[in-house]
Amino acid sequence: KESCPTFTNTNPALALLFQACLEGLGKQYELARRNPAREGAPMYAVLDSRSRKRNGFIEWCEQWDIRWVGSRDKCIPDEVFRQPLDVIATFLNTLYACDGWGYIKSGDEQVQIGYGTASITLARDVQHLLARFGILSYLREREHVRGDKVFIGYEVDIDSKHHVEKFIDEIGIYGKDLSQVREIVRDSDWRCIGSDDVIPKRS
Repeated sequence: KESCPTFTNTNPALALLFQACLEGLGKQYELARRNPAREGAPMYAVLDSRSRKRNGFIEWCEQWDIRWVGSRDKCIPDEVFRQPLDVIATFLNTLYACDGWGYIKSGDEQVQIGYGTASITLARDVQHLLARFGILSYLREREHVRGDKVFIGYEVDIDSKHHVEKFIDEIGIYGKDLSQVREIVRDSDWRCIGSDDVIPKRS
């Protein structure tokens, strides 16, 4: 018997959004929490009431070639690149809600919009989609230490005034209020903290 696909995120708004997306795929799907509230980040199982042998959501993941994909091998499906800008904006809006951020640097009127991933291919794909909106970003490599192991991660950063404004106005981050970030960008003598002069290539 195959295990159920799972979804893990600490933001309850994203869990509700995921449930709504599942309902769009079919009424037989249900999102059910697997671990008690006291045991870390919520883990939800995707249940298929139609069949006990083969979960239809697994088949959907296989159709999109996203099943058994490790964190370092993630990429954005080709179909997303063929969508109109409004659909891509919704996609990025939700993607950033999972692994992105928008914050004001402590003690300074500097702002950064960022997205983090272990996959350099996914990072470059995000850069490519951002460029569709005229938003230029740059790629940073980061080292993360866990115990005695060092892992390499990648950040897609947007921190020039014009492009941060475009991101907030045209994409945003689902479930996150960026109004304070917008005020600082528009109303202060805000400066760029990085370089964003490279147009990314589709990998």
